[in-house]
Amino acid sequence: MRVFRTISKKKHDELVGIFPVLDTDEYGKLEEWDFVAVTVFDHWLHRDDAIRYIDNRTLDEQKYFDCKWAKFNELLASELNPYLVKYRSAGRVVFKEPKSIELLTKRLDLTKNQSFITLAFPEQRAVYEQHYDDTHLLYFECHDNLKPLLELIEKSGLYTLSRI
Repeated sequence: MRVFRTISKKKHDELVGIFPVLDTDEYGKLEEWDFVAVTVFDHWLHRDDAIRYIDNRTLDEQKYFDCKWAKFNELLASELNPYLVKYRSAGRVVFKEPKSIELLTKRLDLTKNQSFITLAFPEQRAVYEQHYDDTHLLYFECHDNLKPLLELIEKSGLYTLSRI
C-alpha cells in the first residue's frame, strides 16, 4: 500500500514557494541552511566510539536505539504535518502528503525499510533527512521555528548535535 498521496497543484506550488531551495538543480544549496544532527548519541562519535556503538553494538543496545527511533517516528507522524520530498528529475521536486499517521510511522521505521526519505515541515520551515548510523539531519532556516520539532526529539530520548 502506498504511504503518500498526491497533493493539489495549489498546495504543491505553496510548498515550492516555502522551500525554493528544494526545487532547483542545485539541491546542495540545502546544505547552506543551518542544521542539527538528530541522533541516539549524546555526542559526536570519535573513531573508537563509532567502532563500539555502530559496528559492535549489542542486541540490547540495538533494541534500545530502535525504541527511541520508534517513539520519535510516532511523534513526528502524529504531532506535525510533514510532506514527503521526492524528485521526479533533477530540479523537479514533488511533495506528497501521508495517507495516515500509521502508514507514515511504519514508513519512517528503518528497521523495516532500507530506503531513506526526506520530509518537509512547512510550519517549521525545516527539512528532515534520514541517514545511516542512527544520525539523521534536520535543516532549517530559523532556529526559532524549530521548537515543536526539538520538543519531539527530546520527548523521544534522542539528541541534537550542532556542527563541530
